[in-house]
Amino acid sequence: MDSFWKSWRSKFGCKSPAAMIDGIFDDKGIANTFANVFESVSVPNSVDRHKLLETAFITRFSQYVGDGYNVRVKDQDFLTKIQ
Repeated sequence: MDSFWKSWRSKFGCKSPAAMIDGIFDDKGIANTFANVFESVSVPNSVDRHKLLETAFITRFSQYVGDGYNVRVKDQDFLTKIQ
């Protein structure tokens, strides 16, 4: 669990881990609580919603121009490979 707290401190600057989070005192329990919370908000969309969002992204991305460079998606299957 030391790596968890080392990473936490590097991002949030806390020099010592919290003594209690959500009623849990031990490092492993606290880390598992964080993992469960982050996992619960990272659930995938339904297949239909995913397809709708993917189509909207491809449409917008294919028209994106930034910093003078015209960016085009040549291989739309690439987007599904990087998921």
